[in-house]
Amino acid sequence: MTTELLHTKTAAPLVRAVLVPRPQLIARLGEIRERRLAIVCAGAGCGKTTLVGQWLRTARLPFAWLSVDEGDNDPVRFMAYLVAALQRVDVTFGQAAQSMLQSLPPPSPQFITTSLLNDLAATTGPFVLVIDDYHLIRTLAIHEQLAYFVEHLPEPAHLVVISREDPPLPLARLRASDQVLEVRQDDLAFTQVEAADFLRRVMRLELSAGDVATLHRRTEGWIAGLQLAALSLRGCADRHRFVRSFAGRNRFVLDYLVQEVLQRQTAEVQAFLLRTSILGRLCASLCDQVAGRRDSVQLLHGLEQANVFTVALDEAGYWFRYHHLFADLLRHRLQVAGQEDVNALHNRASEWFAANGFAAEAVHHALAAGNWQRAAKLIERAHALVLQQGECATLNGWFRQLPEEVLHANPALCQAYALPLLLTGQRQAAESLLDRAEAQAGDNPRVAGAVAAARTFLAEARGDAPAMIAQAERALALLPQDDASNRNTAAASRGRAYWLSGCLAEAEVALREAVRMARRSDCHHARFVDEMVLARIMAARGRLRQAAEALDQLAAEGFHFPLLAQVHLILSFLHYEWNDWEKCERHLSQSLAISLRGAGNDYLEASYRMQARLRLAQGDLPAALAAIERWHQLAREYDVPARSRAQCTALQVQIALAQGDLALAERLAETVGENVESHLFYPFLGLTKARLLLAQGEKAAAAAELRGRVERAASAGWTYGLLAARVLLAVASEEPEERMDCLVKALRAGQPEGFLRTFVDVGTPLVPLLRQAALQGAAPEYVGRILAAIGAEAPLPAGAAALPEPPSERELEVLRLLAAGLSNQQIADSLAISLGTAKTHVHNLYGKLAARNRAEVVSRATALGLL
Repeated sequence: MTTELLHTKTAAPLVRAVLVPRPQLIARLGEIRERRLAIVCAGAGCGKTTLVGQWLRTARLPFAWLSVDEGDNDPVRFMAYLVAALQRVDVTFGQAAQSMLQSLPPPSPQFITTSLLNDLAATTGPFVLVIDDYHLIRTLAIHEQLAYFVEHLPEPAHLVVISREDPPLPLARLRASDQVLEVRQDDLAFTQVEAADFLRRVMRLELSAGDVATLHRRTEGWIAGLQLAALSLRGCADRHRFVRSFAGRNRFVLDYLVQEVLQRQTAEVQAFLLRTSILGRLCASLCDQVAGRRDSVQLLHGLEQANVFTVALDEAGYWFRYHHLFADLLRHRLQVAGQEDVNALHNRASEWFAANGFAAEAVHHALAAGNWQRAAKLIERAHALVLQQGECATLNGWFRQLPEEVLHANPALCQAYALPLLLTGQRQAAESLLDRAEAQAGDNPRVAGAVAAARTFLAEARGDAPAMIAQAERALALLPQDDASNRNTAAASRGRAYWLSGCLAEAEVALREAVRMARRSDCHHARFVDEMVLARIMAARGRLRQAAEALDQLAAEGFHFPLLAQVHLILSFLHYEWNDWEKCERHLSQSLAISLRGAGNDYLEASYRMQARLRLAQGDLPAALAAIERWHQLAREYDVPARSRAQCTALQVQIALAQGDLALAERLAETVGENVESHLFYPFLGLTKARLLLAQGEKAAAAAELRGRVERAASAGWTYGLLAARVLLAVASEEPEERMDCLVKALRAGQPEGFLRTFVDVGTPLVPLLRQAALQGAAPEYVGRILAAIGAEAPLPAGAAALPEPPSERELEVLRLLAAGLSNQQIADSLAISLGTAKTHVHNLYGKLAARNRAEVVSRATALGLL
């Protein structure tokens, strides 16, 4: 039945078979085909909805309809219903937006709206979206969301807004570009001819031309006034006298007319109308419970057939509503019966809605009845599902209506209220509620565990990883197994905290458990986040290919969370390491595009840093500096976290070193924390100081610094960072054995996963060491790929590795001259060495190549591919 109620909000009200034809207005609405927006704006009872329904019936255009109500002032709920309405045109519309709406916290409204607009742009034929009763929306965020939607609406789509007042949309700009069509109250008023037709054919009332003219003049063609007058005239003995006494259109006249309408009904119908006026939607069983009857189905259909302001909301005739104006006036009269009676009606409605699975309506009526204890129980039961749907504003609205003494007396409610407050940035209020909940929880492990899970968000906001871990561990120890939502929150928070602390093995275990929990509870967004962070950890632990495979699967799932920007960013980093410029550029472009569409400034600033790194590697220093300037521009507009600022500064040090500006690099390095690095996969391993010392020629100091980093990375299991630190230490160390040991270990670790840029970015100082390692049999083909990426000559062919002791670099130079036929003296002169040294190199070549003379040396070297 929940789905049925949803359909009533996304289905156009049924158009009566007998209506006054309005060809001019219908033709005018047809002009929307050349425009983006139509506004149908007039007071209550002017026929706005009926006119648009008539037009749609004749226009033969696909359309989506959304009737909003007071409960739609939650931005997430509004967008969810908007997507549901559009899916009546095409089921593929908004599927990505639906996924995003389930995220906690949901992404920016602009990002969600952009995703939806992209879906609409992909359709080929024109269609119309109608939003009815938009005046009930009072939330600024929704107005901004709809304004963005209108201004970027693709050409196949047209929007019709029905409202009692001008919506806060960019109407001036749209008028200037002739993109808005407006139908106003004066346009909707019946002409005298239309009034006569309405009274005769629709209301089945025969009046003289003079009486019709009088009614038309007194009502000014206002349709609701004419309908009320016609209902009052039914059964009236002296119709002419009634018409003459009809004084005009104001609240007193409306009260009088409603009085007349009600008096024409039986006492049972009058009581039914008043009691059921509290309901936004009506069905027979609901009305039976609220009105204390068993014949509501007959009454509802009878009211509809008699045109007593009753509107069918579906073709089956199951759901109805009263005309809004009529319902307002009925409710006004109901108050005379006394608040106690009205509260009783709301309580009955709440009971029916709760029994039939309509949680939001059940809460609404319990609150309207002032039945705080019932409302509290209903909210406690429903809050998890509403929160999972991302409707934080709805939850906050419910909780605000509860008296403080009711809220504060219930620790579970305090904890439940804290979550939507946390997710909407109201941390101080949330912390106060969590303190109260914890103080009152006593021996209740479910509440205490939920409080601890919520506190992980507070700790993360403060950057306090140890507190995150402590609270997550406490939550998991306390929470029962059936509390999947809070257990997943705690497990995922623990994993992120371990990552922030550099404890990668523990982070991987925690996040794998969080992924299993998310899969069991069908929480797609949580699973997506956990798997993305898990992939980053796998890369940091050196498993690049496994990380890339996991990220490719996430990217292919079709979700368009803002987190997809981070997925593409990580993939860009991986392909950067593999020196695959094409894929690196493609993923970086996707990350930037998603970030610029509103995914969030966190993703954007990280993408700018990656762009600067890529341009630096490509030797385009101006472009690298331009990317850094874009980062700084963003930082001036947005409160970039301190750690991100330090990571950007660490990257700027590398750019300054590439420029040869040691003074600038030194000044910048002073502001970089000791354990901060600009790299995505070892952000906690500071290598900036070592790089600066190497550039300054302080190799001994750099080596000492790097030995500490190698030890730290090895003990923590930071495989990626360990490899990077060892490569730098191979260049910095002045001990030949340590140099080669570090490089060979790095090559053995890097070859299976295809590491390249970690070696290549060190540059030419690494070239002779790489060649020496290859000559000693350390992955010569792999070294060849690294050297080719650096732009240096390839090392010895693989055959040299078969020698017990491969020739040194100097001996290879001697070998080439010897093969050219030069004497020992000529070799000595050519290489600027002594004759004795030249003879020693020739003698060594005889031994290493097992040759007895020069001819055998050349022959054997040629066979091994050394020449």
